[in-house]
Amino acid sequence: MTYEEFYKEQYPVLLKAEEQLKNLITQFETNENKKKIAYCSSRIKSPESMKQKLLKKGEEPNAENAVSKVNDAVGVRVITSFVDDIYKRSHRLTCPCRRSKI
Repeated sequence: MTYEEFYKEQYPVLLKAEEQLKNLITQFETNENKKKIAYCSSRIKSPESMKQKLLKKGEEPNAENAVSKVNDAVGVRVITSFVDDIYKRSHRLTCPCRRSKI
């Protein structure tokens, strides 16, 4: 099953959320003088993985539950050049003032 088939009308929303996360991370980099992000990648959870996770939670595996019952439909991996920067980036991504609901 493709991403579009599983996520249906939610797929463009997930793509937009993924892009916004990448832009937010890029913004960190442009706001500072030193290159602090060594590597960044992102993903939307595969349909198979999402189905398994929803079933494990006792939820019906569908697009609506994928975005309302699971917190990691979209994920990013950021590798920083310095250990201290991990905590700065993490705080900015998880701070309630920076979060937006899908």
